[in-house]
Amino acid sequence: MTSKQFEKWASSYAGCDGGDVGGPNKRSIWLCGIEWGGGHTPEDVRENIAEEVKTPPDGYDSWTENLMYPYNRQVMKLFSAMGGRPVSDFRKFAEDVKPFICGASGYYKLNLYPIAFKKTSHDLWKSGFADVTGFPSKEEYLRWCDEVRLPVISNWARKHQPAAIICLGKTFKDQFGKAFLVDEDSWKVEALGDRELSYGRNSLGGTVFVLPFVSGPHGLNRNSTIQKFGERIAEIIHAGK
Repeated sequence: MTSKQFEKWASSYAGCDGGDVGGPNKRSIWLCGIEWGGGHTPEDVRENIAEEVKTPPDGYDSWTENLMYPYNRQVMKLFSAMGGRPVSDFRKFAEDVKPFICGASGYYKLNLYPIAFKKTSHDLWKSGFADVTGFPSKEEYLRWCDEVRLPVISNWARKHQPAAIICLGKTFKDQFGKAFLVDEDSWKVEALGDRELSYGRNSLGGTVFVLPFVSGPHGLNRNSTIQKFGERIAEIIHAGK
């Protein structure tokens, strides 16, 4: 049986790093990953679910804290290219624009799923996670999140109406589409070099992009590739206005 306390926690803003969530009159750009990569232990989850995350988190304390994480550094390269700068300017972009930073505006960071794992594979599920969550396997946990948490994320999108949502992890395209209200038949796919960019307009007038992950042999692992993706995303956003 699923833990009611876990259900409440997983249906809250757990799994979000935060920043400026925006609103209909001042729309932000959202970045959505699959799940945190740090690696929660069952004990971590037990402690975390004791507190419901009722409001969007404020974000990182400083741009230097933001750049402490390799994932975020790659994202800043992408944002730098989207902003008309070279990816090599990502540190200056992070300092000037301050995406995901408390008190700054324009960018918000979240994840589809609330528990952190070092990898997305299912073999990292341990008996301790089953005890805390009530799910005997990660597959059942993900299925529950798809049925319950993703509609919650959809409600966040309806409320705050982000101008664009950058989603990282192409194998989760269906889940991103469900969360951010993109019809299955409305996706467009473009080849950028040897990588693919998927995008579609959602029912809120925003554009949802699904990109390969920002590292790994099949990801955005070259600066030149990140530059192409950032520039093309900016073009699509501008054309949709």
